[in-house]
Amino acid sequence: MAPDPANENWNQEVVGESDYQKVLKTVTAFHRDRDGSHWRGVMYLHHDARNRHDRNAVSVHVPGAIGMPRVGCIPAQDKNKLGYIETMRNENLKYMAVRARIIGGPMKGKRRYDDKHKGVYGVELDTVTPVNASWISEYTGGVKRAKLKTKYLLNRDRDSSQSPPKWKSQTTGSEHGSKRHSQPPPPADGQIVEISDEIRQHCLNLNITGSSNYLGKVRLGEDSKLEFPELSDNPGVYCFTFVKSSGEITHYVGETEKLRRRFRNYRNPGPSQPTNLRLNALMEEILNNGGEVRIDLITLAESNGNQLELRDKISRLLVEQAWLLTIKAEGLSVENAWN
Repeated sequence: MAPDPANENWNQEVVGESDYQKVLKTVTAFHRDRDGSHWRGVMYLHHDARNRHDRNAVSVHVPGAIGMPRVGCIPAQDKNKLGYIETMRNENLKYMAVRARIIGGPMKGKRRYDDKHKGVYGVELDTVTPVNASWISEYTGGVKRAKLKTKYLLNRDRDSSQSPPKWKSQTTGSEHGSKRHSQPPPPADGQIVEISDEIRQHCLNLNITGSSNYLGKVRLGEDSKLEFPELSDNPGVYCFTFVKSSGEITHYVGETEKLRRRFRNYRNPGPSQPTNLRLNALMEEILNNGGEVRIDLITLAESNGNQLELRDKISRLLVEQAWLLTIKAEGLSVENAWN
């Protein structure tokens, strides 16, 4: 392994890069730096509080042509995560800039940098040494371009008609690779706020509307099996309303591409269908104890005035989640597993 310069400390491990190889390959553009690493620049740490597996998750992002694509994350058991999160909170940062390099990759012969990442790209971070324009200049020669980009970003809101500056090759000569693989330099100091503002400007405003229709009640047949109202095999989103003999009312919302087939599975659940087995047992228990099970359907829905195609699973999931959130906002209970 080539020795690092004395003023660098690649102290922070990153995991999960194998899921983002296309992004890393695009970023490197086949460049190789002086010690064999493919790319040096600035990446950004982000507190991913919405991660359902780890509320303290910290993801790693690289500035790209579109947005801030993720390239990995800090290991779950790494104690440094809490320090990064605290720094971002104290300084009111959505993203925290750190030094970074991309190593490994499909290099050949003696130029391979690190056998640990043989065949795939890996990421290492230096979270000790501060990020500054002089460091960017040292490895990319990008101070002039970084200042130009900073000036454009600062003036962008004042003059919306200003077009972004055109970047020349980030590296020149045989030492760094071909000009046709050029990339814009990493953001300089102070640009993190501008990047966050740009991300906020692209927030999605989504409005989903749909009208539910009462289908009927579920009954117990002579064979003690569930009997559902007559259904077509059209796609839709459905809601079971469970009225228990005790007066308690709960709901379950689901989506399916074929309603008739889906309800048939509730009537005859397979051994490998835990949701069908659970709801089948729940409905039979409620009906045997004198309760009711009602069914409502949504087969037509709109988003921002445009009709949703419910044959598309993503459209059905949007309607399903909107229906669930509406029920929970009214303070009602649901039987869905995530409750």
